[in-house]
Amino acid sequence: MAEAAKYGNPTEFDIELHSIYAAYLGYFESTDLSWWEKSWGGYFTGFNEFLQHGWEVMVVVNTATGRAHIAARSEQIALFARMIRTRYGESLPKDPPTTLPLDPVPTKTLSLRRLVKVSDLASYKKLSLTLPAAELAFLRQRVRSGTVDTIERLFHEGDEHGAGYTWACVQTTWWDRGGAPSGIIPGSGRTASASKGLVLEVGMAVLRCANLRAVNVWPPVPEENYRKAHFIVEEWVDKRTNYNPPSYPRSYGFGRSHFVSEREMPRILDASIAAIASQGTENQANTLILIGCGDQSPLPLAANSSVPNNVLYLDVLALEYRFLRRARDQGVTGIPDRHGPLPHLTALLEVLQIPTTPNVPLGNAGNEAFYILLAFQKLMLADTSIPNVLYQVNTYQEVPHIRPFAHTQRRFSSPSQIEGPPPSIARPSSGMLEDFGGPSTSSRNTAPRARTVYWDDAHHSSAEGSPSPPRDRQALKRNAHSTSTLPVGRSASQGPSPLREPLPLSSDKDGKRESKMRSDKSVKDLAGALARFWVG
Repeated sequence: MAEAAKYGNPTEFDIELHSIYAAYLGYFESTDLSWWEKSWGGYFTGFNEFLQHGWEVMVVVNTATGRAHIAARSEQIALFARMIRTRYGESLPKDPPTTLPLDPVPTKTLSLRRLVKVSDLASYKKLSLTLPAAELAFLRQRVRSGTVDTIERLFHEGDEHGAGYTWACVQTTWWDRGGAPSGIIPGSGRTASASKGLVLEVGMAVLRCANLRAVNVWPPVPEENYRKAHFIVEEWVDKRTNYNPPSYPRSYGFGRSHFVSEREMPRILDASIAAIASQGTENQANTLILIGCGDQSPLPLAANSSVPNNVLYLDVLALEYRFLRRARDQGVTGIPDRHGPLPHLTALLEVLQIPTTPNVPLGNAGNEAFYILLAFQKLMLADTSIPNVLYQVNTYQEVPHIRPFAHTQRRFSSPSQIEGPPPSIARPSSGMLEDFGGPSTSSRNTAPRARTVYWDDAHHSSAEGSPSPPRDRQALKRNAHSTSTLPVGRSASQGPSPLREPLPLSSDKDGKRESKMRSDKSVKDLAGALARFWVG
């Protein structure tokens, strides 16, 4: 029956196992001790004989260097020295002076906390095969969390000999009312979802540091040294559109968009990524590092994709927050008091003072990929130049973002809830005036203010002392449909004048009643005139 696996705490394994053997031999040489003549000297004739004591070890990663080691506890050295004294009656130091101390990285992953019993060289070599995987897991976690020292080391690696890493951003736009995004997440495997997501567009922006340094081009110029691409799924363009946030597939501002079929998109994307990724062993980190904002989104790739599994991922929002914390720890003044990463790409561009224009809007996969890579380079190189296209503004009027073919699409499954055709535009009021026989606004003569006729003519005449008689409302009603020219003054198509003075207020009850009756009469006359104008 197989022995059950045991797990321990990585922080307790702080001494490199091979360094214990080397430290004892160094101690013997410094003290002129002829260990080969001792009865216990057989344990030091070779590393294989030293391992026969039986050491409980664990694979740990040193925080300072990022290198993986096979480590043991400090207490096990004391147990080995006690065994020598018990069996052979001689004392050995319990803490050799030249052992290699480690600062293990704490981890919660069970596969990295497994205890192994090593008793020969064969088992030691077998365990050493897992060291690259442990280093890769540690580096993946450091890059993803945006550790500044690690990112700076990878970005500036190869300054002299032309080597380096490739930084790429691959942005995908998925239909927000379709299935969940599905595909392959490099380093994590394939997603498991019940319904397949619908990808609308894919954008790429690539910065190849090794290639630029090889031809003495540094620092990179975004407009000239970025590899850029934008692919639109032709089956769904103008038919599937996101609204929150909105998507603008036709507004790519850094080149020409390519319309491809949905069937060909996985193959094109797979070839594009494979062209910039290293094809070596997967036990070591790939030279390709993907960049994004927030959690890593699945890439629409087929199950037989050739994208390596050792590709790393960097969250640029976490990197910006790590830079902020380092500046705060260094005592830099003017640092905002923020206790978490920025929420989205728009906030990051505002902090880095990278402009966004209507010519190059967010919501386009190609534009967002370029913006993210530009923000990353701005964080690493403060003097990065901003492309001129981000300072240009269109002189023509922008077309509003409307839903295409909205009156022909069904939003619900019920036939009774199909959206109807768009409402027709009503006739202008000038056409109605022509039906009534009245002059248009441009040809109608406006009476002087002194000759304006008020609705309550009798009261106005008595109040102003004017001899003008009250208006014959029945005559105006008979002439409403006639073709003769309306008299000078207020016509039947005009509303009440805003220049009418307020009615006098009276303190007695009769005055209030009379004022209320006149007000009600004015309202009724106004309503009747408007009804005759619109109904005819």
